[in-house]
Amino acid sequence: MARAREGRQPSGTMPHTVAHRRPADNELYDFGCNLVDAASEICRAAADPDAAPAVPALLGCIEAALYELSCASAALQANAEPPEIRPDARSRAVAARLERGYTNLSVALEDARAAARAARSLAARNRSVDRMRSRQ
Repeated sequence: MARAREGRQPSGTMPHTVAHRRPADNELYDFGCNLVDAASEICRAAADPDAAPAVPALLGCIEAALYELSCASAALQANAEPPEIRPDARSRAVAARLERGYTNLSVALEDARAAARAARSLAARNRSVDRMRSRQ
């Protein structure tokens, strides 16, 4: 079983307040880089035919990651300056487009999460059928 990342709260628990040791922008960027690195390694490992038994579990991880990314997107949107407090029409229009972009991202992440959930179910069912056939 994979170890939980140090300082990371398990899903479904309330995070406790922790003083950041690094500036938030650096930390956010580093976590984003870690996300890209993990996705690259998953892509590499998924190409191995021997990885097939892990597919349903991986899809569950993808579903959970998409949920967390959706929460991150909502936090980013909440931290964005609302369009109505911008001083000029051009700035309000830019902020409104950004707000729509975050909304579209949230919808896309939820759709991707639902797709991962469905794929996980199908992959698990397929693994069960394969195991039953191998026993016969």
